[in-house]
Amino acid sequence: IKKQNKKETLMQELIKSENLNEIRKISGEILKLHTSTRERLSEYAEIYKEIFKLTKLPNSIIDLASGLNPFSIILTKFKGKYYSYEISKDDVTFLNKYFNILKKFNIEGKTYCEDITKNINFKKADVCFLFKFLDLIKENRKYFLTELIKNLKCKYLIVSFSKKTISLKSMKETERKWFIALLDKLKLNYKKLEFENETFFIIKL
Repeated sequence: IKKQNKKETLMQELIKSENLNEIRKISGEILKLHTSTRERLSEYAEIYKEIFKLTKLPNSIIDLASGLNPFSIILTKFKGKYYSYEISKDDVTFLNKYFNILKKFNIEGKTYCEDITKNINFKKADVCFLFKFLDLIKENRKYFLTELIKNLKCKYLIVSFSKKTISLKSMKETERKWFIALLDKLKLNYKKLEFENETFFIIKL
């Protein structure tokens, strides 16, 4: 409840603010409320810089199983369409309030309430984010990923894996050999970016 109250207080501050730097600062405070976005916070600018160096700055993004990640896009030079898909109804409502605020900064966004393992019919975009999700689905993940890649209407898929366990200890196995083997089998070209807490794969579709 405390975290929920904090989120709502920060949202009210965002609604009142007209200043881009202030909105970036408050968005950072919201990103601190969730483990996966909090540990990425100090590296977000660098992560996006390196990703967009490979993909070019996109005009449209889809973010699957997004959590609060869309709050980070304001930290970049991105302008355009941003569609996110999230299973938590509360997060969907919260994100849509945020996208309403971002309209004045030329970011047109919308979040859809979806279980992405059940529905793989997503919007067309330049880039698709799938951050820290594949470790959460153990069953049928190869099938899910193969079907997703087949159905995505995007130029690039960016997949990330955490290097830390939920208790924030370093993982012994960070290679994700099954994933690399699947990309090779599908004959997909990819580049790998290593950061302190996370590994990103930039896959050309």
